[in-house]
Amino acid sequence: MKIIDLHCDTLSKMFDNNITDFKNNNLNIDLTKLKEGNSYIQTFALFDKKDKTYYDIEEFKKLIDFSLNILKENDVNIIRNLDEIKEDVQNCILSIEDLGSAKSLDIIEYYYNMGFRIMGITWNYENSLGFPNTSKENKGLKKYGKEAVEFMIDKHIAVDVSHLNDKGFFDVADMVKGPFFATHSNAREVLYHTRNLTDEMIKTIANHGGIIGINFFSKFLDGSDFSKNEDIIKHIKHIKNKGSIDVLAFGTDFDGIDCELEIKDFSNMGDIITLLEKNNFSTEEIEKMCYKNVLRALDDIF
Repeated sequence: MKIIDLHCDTLSKMFDNNITDFKNNNLNIDLTKLKEGNSYIQTFALFDKKDKTYYDIEEFKKLIDFSLNILKENDVNIIRNLDEIKEDVQNCILSIEDLGSAKSLDIIEYYYNMGFRIMGITWNYENSLGFPNTSKENKGLKKYGKEAVEFMIDKHIAVDVSHLNDKGFFDVADMVKGPFFATHSNAREVLYHTRNLTDEMIKTIANHGGIIGINFFSKFLDGSDFSKNEDIIKHIKHIKNKGSIDVLAFGTDFDGIDCELEIKDFSNMGDIITLLEKNNFSTEEIEKMCYKNVLRALDDIF
């Protein structure tokens, strides 16, 4: 079964640790593991780091250049629309996890021109667009944040709300008429954590035709230090029940999570599919979650 994953931090981790081997390395994702796990499209999120009090666009450009070079050297196909998907090669989508360095719409356009098609409003810090789920501020998007979302809508960029606070989430939902993404988020009713989505949020994303990518991080699954496959299934079942199978996808967060994993790396993704089958998910439902839902939503956005 071919698989689309909406979030990993592999390229950022490679950059931080001076890793240049993308074919075989000790990370959760490399080209060999992607092939063994039947990857169809892998989303690579670049993490816009915050240095104490400011975001540094020039430093972030170094990560962008590094990542583009790695992908080019390894013949990874970066897609900007669905017509660019190729068979029998590794496809990828570029994503930005935090728009904190985008102090103007010109910078967001620069990211777009560089090939980024999914963009997250914030990470764990307040920025010029809005507030993260970790914030105690009960505020929505800032004025510039709303301008940025409008710009992304006009450019056909998928808006990612994974780290956004609750009020910011509903601001995005009010603005975006079609699909938007929570690329790597789970269900708050299964485990209370502000990074997880409430049932109302799940239903809202579903009503928009949007997508929720299931996150494999144990702190968002059951709060422990060990990511168990059965807990992944619990979140999948709950989100299916509240939002339908059509809202579900994978957003593994591989190479961005620091817990022990039952599913060690991408090559073991078949274990999750087998477990879905054992839990009476039909072939059609599994196909939707693995790749069809994302393709449908991206077709609406692009």
